[in-house]
Amino acid sequence: MKILEMNEDALAEWLAERPQVIRDMVAAKPPDRLYRIGSGHRCTIYSYAEDRTVTVYVGGEYNAVIFSRHVFGIPIDELVECDPPGPDELTGDVSVDAGFSPDDVRNILIPKLKEEGMLPETCAEPECAAGKKPS
Repeated sequence: MKILEMNEDALAEWLAERPQVIRDMVAAKPPDRLYRIGSGHRCTIYSYAEDRTVTVYVGGEYNAVIFSRHVFGIPIDELVECDPPGPDELTGDVSVDAGFSPDDVRNILIPKLKEEGMLPETCAEPECAAGKKPS
């Protein structure tokens, strides 16, 4: 579902300077849409990479999350266009509501989630919590 209006002229100008693989990815999965990734989270596209992956933003606007994050390395073909949450669906960012800063998320929340077995011990960044394997 289209979730924002884009300046089509600015997008065309930007695309004109990009490799064909990026142009193809934008044509197939435009940045003005809402998508789901394999974890089930709704996301928006943050950036495109020449290896046919994207970085997405998973946040509380369209999901109920412990903390919002950018997740990189998502294969473009994994994205499935979706609708926004319904009026009865819970959304929000718990860490923001609790007053956590990004440093608090990295230095307090993630270690606590690891301690409780909710994240792999090797997970050090928010991306890991979205289902990305640590490198």
